[in-house]
Amino acid sequence: MRRAGFTIGSGSGTASSSIVDEWESPAHFQQFFSDPELQAFIGSIGAAPAPPEMIVAEAVASADQY
Repeated sequence: MRRAGFTIGSGSGTASSSIVDEWESPAHFQQFFSDPELQAFIGSIGAAPAPPEMIVAEAVASADQY
């Protein structure tokens, strides 16, 4: 299981932000975040008890990709 990379962005003039986390597959992501030790750590640092909004999408290659 391996995370491929990530990108962080913020909307202009808004209080929201987006994090794009790239994984080999949705199953790898779910396996990582379902680990009980990780869940305990997330709770210990005061993260919100509700799961974040997630959107699963496939990356596509484009001419402007770097």
